Formats: sequence, structure tokens, C-alpha cells
Amino acid sequence: MLTISGYRRVRVASVLIALLHPLVAPAVAAEDLVRVLADGAPWKATHATGPSVSVTLNPDGSGLMQMAGMSRKVRWAPNTGGFCLTGMPGGAKCLTLLRSDKGLVAKENDVIVMTFSR
Repeated sequence: MLTISGYRRVRVASVLIALLHPLVAPAVAAEDLVRVLADGAPWKATHATGPSVSVTLNPDGSGLMQMAGMSRKVRWAPNTGGFCLTGMPGGAKCLTLLRSDKGLVAKENDVIVMTFSR
């Protein structure tokens, strides 16, 4: 049975959870999405401007990008909201991951740059 002071504690805890959830949930969800993407199986990555590449990210931080018979080894590491890729032609890229109806969407500076699908 809850007393008045017990009720207040539960109520305060509920309010704190409600306030903190939006701050904590996106980070947890992004970590989960990075694990989904870095499962060692190839993804079709379609760039926002059109071309597609095959991207395989492994759980150990290694990866491979393939396009038109050429391949490039890359490295990746999780970061806040997504992951960073190194070994890219234009230098390191840090991308935010979001779920979409087509798979996963990668954003850079709030602009969709790539869609990952299988």
C-alpha cells in the first residue's frame, strides 16, 4: 500500500523518467542501429545523389565498400547518434543513423546522405 509520501516518490520518479527519456532513448536507439548496420553482412548503400555501393561493416570496426568492381577498406567507430567512417575519399565522415521504412538512413549535418537497405 502506498502512503502519501510513497505516492509522491513514485510520482516524482515518473516525472523524472518522462523528462529524461527523450535525452537517453535516442542514444540507446542509435547504438542499437549501429549494431544492426555492423553485422558483417553487405548492405546496399544508396547515396542521396544516386549512386549505390555495397557496404559491409564488421563488429570489429573494419569494413569494406565495393562499387563497379573496385573496393576500399574502411574503419568505423560508434559515436553519439551514429558512427564515424575513416578511409573515405573525402576524409572521415561522422553520420547519424535513423530507422526508415526502407532500412536505415544516414544523415550528415541533418541532411540525408545515404540510405542503407537489404
